[in-house]
Amino acid sequence: MTNPQGISEISASPSSRRPVSPCTGVCEIDAGSGFCRGCARTSDEIAIWSRAPDDLLRKITAVLPGRRVQLGIKIARLDWDDEEIARFMRDTLRPGKGSWVFGIDGASGEFAVGAGEQPEVKNALTVATHSGAMRLRLPEKLRAFAFEEGKAIVLALPRGRLQPPADVTLKAAGPDQGAIREGDRDALAFELGLGSPIARIFLRTKDQALQNRLQELEGRPWQQVLAEAGHEIREGSADRVILTSVGRMEVYSRSATPGAGGPESALPELQAEAIAGGREMPGEIELPKAYAPCAIFYPAR
Repeated sequence: MTNPQGISEISASPSSRRPVSPCTGVCEIDAGSGFCRGCARTSDEIAIWSRAPDDLLRKITAVLPGRRVQLGIKIARLDWDDEEIARFMRDTLRPGKGSWVFGIDGASGEFAVGAGEQPEVKNALTVATHSGAMRLRLPEKLRAFAFEEGKAIVLALPRGRLQPPADVTLKAAGPDQGAIREGDRDALAFELGLGSPIARIFLRTKDQALQNRLQELEGRPWQQVLAEAGHEIREGSADRVILTSVGRMEVYSRSATPGAGGPESALPELQAEAIAGGREMPGEIELPKAYAPCAIFYPAR
């Protein structure tokens, strides 16, 4: 697998297959260099890509990192096919590899298997730890993008492949039958209704008082829910479940993981102002508008 400049290899392997298109959806030729400001190819290279022989494409792919440095491009589509993305996913669920972030700005969750930690492995793409659980999947047309200096790897889909936005009011979803741990499948889930096509955010709890409070607020907009029950949500024993196009993340409540340090950082507070701001990705990185983020992976340093 080929990485852009400064991106440390996560799970590389030699590949003799045809290189994937490096297009990022930014199609603008730099007048000074003649290179695209999105993918660093020339207009001729872009025009012949679909019919050029594999050896020529490999030669073009090999010079793109240097061109990106020249142009100051900070994001690149990785030369990974579906098999290599799946291998990357499996590798990231091993201890000490790094952390995944699902969600949107103001409503996100983090999952990592710590170095030396022994996760409960359900299958190659599903694991659980004391602080959370994760199930990954590989939808069609999934793309992998890397940011400079190994800062992050983002899995994304062409924007047109996203499902329409979910509800915009709190909705009771019943017992969480899709929970990764069997013991969580009788807990009640409530979708916050943030109206985002990027991620659906659920609160899941067995606490009767919190269940009753959320049932009282069903049908109310998320702003009202957070304003009226934000303290109860923060203090109650509610897990956060985040669904995206690449899978499910469960971040367990603090009370469910006594003595563990992970959840204090893994379950950030829901931030109404940030949610209302509408940014699709937590943190400071952004994708080209042609793509919608599904998940972010931060490699361990």
